[in-house]
Amino acid sequence: MNRRLLRLLLAYLVLAATAAGMIYVAVTKSRQPAGRPVQATHPQRRLMEDVVYASGRVSPRRQQQVMPQPGLAVESIPVQQGQAVKKGDMLVRYAADELEAQVRQAQLALERARLERQRAQRQLQRARECARRAGARGAGARGGPGQGAQGAQGAQGAACAGVVPEDEAELQLELADLGVEQAQLQLEQAERALARAEVRSNLDGVVLQVTAPDEAGGDLQAVAGGPLVTVGALDELVVDLVLSELDGVRVRPGQKVRIRSDAFPERTWEGKVDQVGDLVVTRSGLAGRQETGVPVTVALPRGTPLKPGYTVNLEIVVRAQQVLAVPVAALVGNDGSEVWVVEDGRAMRRRVELGVSDAEWAEVRSGLEPEDWVIVDPTAGLRPGEAVHVVGEGAAPATTGVPAGTPATGDSTGTGGPGGGRPGGAGTPAGQ
Repeated sequence: MNRRLLRLLLAYLVLAATAAGMIYVAVTKSRQPAGRPVQATHPQRRLMEDVVYASGRVSPRRQQQVMPQPGLAVESIPVQQGQAVKKGDMLVRYAADELEAQVRQAQLALERARLERQRAQRQLQRARECARRAGARGAGARGGPGQGAQGAQGAQGAACAGVVPEDEAELQLELADLGVEQAQLQLEQAERALARAEVRSNLDGVVLQVTAPDEAGGDLQAVAGGPLVTVGALDELVVDLVLSELDGVRVRPGQKVRIRSDAFPERTWEGKVDQVGDLVVTRSGLAGRQETGVPVTVALPRGTPLKPGYTVNLEIVVRAQQVLAVPVAALVGNDGSEVWVVEDGRAMRRRVELGVSDAEWAEVRSGLEPEDWVIVDPTAGLRPGEAVHVVGEGAAPATTGVPAGTPATGDSTGTGGPGGGRPGGAGTPAGQ
């Protein structure tokens, strides 16, 4: 009897344990979410920057270029590249023999014009004196009986024989005055040309470039394409560049500029936009090709190791503010302007309006709220309405709002990074 009860008790315990296990499994399964596991994150407020990328060459703000002068042969260039010069130092000396002869000829012409003027003055004085005497004699002749106008004219003719009439003498004096003025101007022009035969530095600086006679084939007079000597002051350096019209209208003086150089890959300097041109210009770019656009000058900070001639990459920050953003890896669609969101446990595709973007984050102007779950790196087989469950928050990019795109080398201007750093840019589509 006792054995039978014991067997029944054991059977009961086994059945109870089995039932409990089945109930536990069922409850556990009911608590586990159904559907495809996904990584998701909430939109975040981040500091995003709208950046215009460009490149340019470092040059001194203050510099002097000595260009060849037509008709003048270069006698000597008494400076060398890298030489420090002071204001007033000789840079280029042209052959001055012919110029000195021209000055001497102009001096002689001026002296002759002055003598001609003196002769015209004396001639006018004689004409006036003659007219005065003739008038006195004519008055006496008219006083006698039978004398009239003929007597007065005869008296004047006798007194002024061989003398130029007064009106003609006045005209000759005016012509002589013009001759003196013309000769004076020619002398001044010749003296200025002679003064240009010696070109001196107008600033304290360093000789940046010299065209030597052997570089010009022995004839510096034939060098018409570039300067003979360039001098620059190294205390203030700038970068001159040309931006496209689309980017040029967004750039303003005072905007922050990040400056990088391949010569110092680990360093970044912060400058600012100094000047923005009012007119579109066309000039030679970095690669020697013509560039048309808005001229912009960027001021470099003092104390950088950058030297004139260095090529630098620029990131001009035209706008920076806190915005709602999602990882670029969450963007999908042909134009990259859609995201997958989790709504009531199901994946739904949603179109969003994007703003600026960098390598890892994209601004969302509309279409999402901070509490939305946005799927990161969605799989290609995901379908609208498919059941999903969030297994973890998507890993956030490691950036802090600073654009991570690298300016493309070789182009003087442009908008770099996914999405172009321009409103409407969408980054790289992820998955679809």
